[in-house]
Amino acid sequence: MRKIFIILTTAIIAACSTNSPLQTASTIEGERITATFNDTTTLYFKIIGENEVALTWDNSDGKNYNSSTRYLHKGKLVIPSIVKADNREFRVTSIDDYALYQQRQLSIITLPDGIKQIGTKAFSGCDKAASINIPEGVTTLDEEAFSRCKRITDITLPESIESIGKYSFRNCVSVHSVSLGKRIKIIPEGTFFGCASLKEIILPHNIESIGTEAFSGCLSLKNIELPATIDSLSDGVFAMCESLETVTLPDGIKTIPMDIFNRCGSLKEIKIPVGVKRIDSWAFERCTSLANVSLNEGLEEIGEGAFAGCTSLSRISLPKSIKSIESLAFGVCGAIKEIEILGNKAFDIAPDGALPQKPARIYVTRGCIDQFQFKPVWKELLIIEKR
Repeated sequence: MRKIFIILTTAIIAACSTNSPLQTASTIEGERITATFNDTTTLYFKIIGENEVALTWDNSDGKNYNSSTRYLHKGKLVIPSIVKADNREFRVTSIDDYALYQQRQLSIITLPDGIKQIGTKAFSGCDKAASINIPEGVTTLDEEAFSRCKRITDITLPESIESIGKYSFRNCVSVHSVSLGKRIKIIPEGTFFGCASLKEIILPHNIESIGTEAFSGCLSLKNIELPATIDSLSDGVFAMCESLETVTLPDGIKTIPMDIFNRCGSLKEIKIPVGVKRIDSWAFERCTSLANVSLNEGLEEIGEGAFAGCTSLSRISLPKSIKSIESLAFGVCGAIKEIEILGNKAFDIAPDGALPQKPARIYVTRGCIDQFQFKPVWKELLIIEKR
């Protein structure tokens, strides 16, 4: 079975039981074990089953996980697979919430085989770590498990991973590539928020949904392939992805969410899938390179500011299905010179910048101009009958 790692620099550390540290002392109090390894390293464990323990944080003398006087590790840390105490052996199967929270002097962290769960903020703020591996067998990463690990460069999650928590890799600013296991179906809120160096991510073909701001602030991401299995995207998923040039939206989505591509200044074109009925507010605001927008037949609503500030748009074609366009939908789109309306009846438009004012020309179907030019708001626009 091949080993799968999170690599923080060029170093790769194999997680094998054979390199477990030598335990030299231990004490047990209630449900907690304090153990010393190689006569120099003290680790703390919480009993979570008959023969199982979780690595936890130092709570001696009333300390908490963020105490300024807690035990601080330095350099290389190898987590053992077995802990002995009171003539018993315990398997290490979990990393507790906050276990190594903000251990800023660690350079390499090695986890043993047998770990199943990595808890909330377990390694958050380990910003100098040179390597942290995730062994095959881990099924769950909890919220912010690796957030603010600033030296991570590559993330490859093992095939055993079934779920990852919100903001698991938030502000891992050096990450440039990500590969996710095939069992993951949901990418939750903020998972890769602020991963400014991320250039490439491979999504498995069974992903069903992507949460709010999951990739927001991934400034280096140039393209992404969204699997056809996705039926739900949330607000701001790709907001402020300044380098994003191309993306193909899956056919299963029904709404383009709020802020989804807000300030994606390199995005050049977008095709709205056939099943979409609404483009929500500010979805493409300030996409200043967006020059080609293909709106689907079936689209009914364009929300407030949806394309505001798209200064490269010169032409737009509105499908027959459109029922309403909200305020500022095409506000500050000064390059638009032509709007084609495919339907033969006027629809609801807000009075404040829903469509560009003159000199933009609005072309309507021959014989239908009376349906538009005498209607409130419409009469302020330059409406021309198609030849």
